[in-house]
Amino acid sequence: MKKYLFTILLLPLISKSQVLPLDEKTGKISYSEIVQQTATKDELYSRAKIWLARTFNSAQDVVQSEDKEGGHIVAKGITTYTFISKYKKIATPVDIQMHFTLFLDFKDGRYRYNFTDMHTESRLQGREIKAAAEDLAKEVTQEMIDEQIAYLKSVTLIGKKGIEETIVMMKDAQIQHRENIDKNIKNLSESLKAALAENTADDW
Repeated sequence: MKKYLFTILLLPLISKSQVLPLDEKTGKISYSEIVQQTATKDELYSRAKIWLARTFNSAQDVVQSEDKEGGHIVAKGITTYTFISKYKKIATPVDIQMHFTLFLDFKDGRYRYNFTDMHTESRLQGREIKAAAEDLAKEVTQEMIDEQIAYLKSVTLIGKKGIEETIVMMKDAQIQHRENIDKNIKNLSESLKAALAENTADDW
């Protein structure tokens, strides 16, 4: 399939290992947790607003909706990572922006976070590429590999070595994207939990 020609370079085709967490109801990648924390709903809400401002430079820019009385915040953020392909035609690193939505809910003594609605954006050879994160959860099948190889054969001469390189590139892209997405979201989660555990009251 022609659509694989560019997206295959940045979109990992996933095998059974290292599966990203999927929400069974929404079908979307979702990093969610309910955290017990000794603090009131309003205290947790205020700490979260401070964390958003410090992490993304401006809470106003990322917060999409907020309800202090109800204890809810919805924010949209971006985290980045660098993709270095083993594919010989992509010699330079590619910067990847991963967009996500963060849902925060607060109650006295606990809160819930959910990082979801993810997609990646990048530029390759002057072309903008977007990929829904849910595609990252698809399992690689032999059919997908065969389709990509068949397409390459239709547009260029490709021998045994080229086929082997294609499979290696696909597997390498799979590992890199999954590891970077997982690492970045877990880092944000840990940063959030540390901030909400901290009493930020100014008692000077």
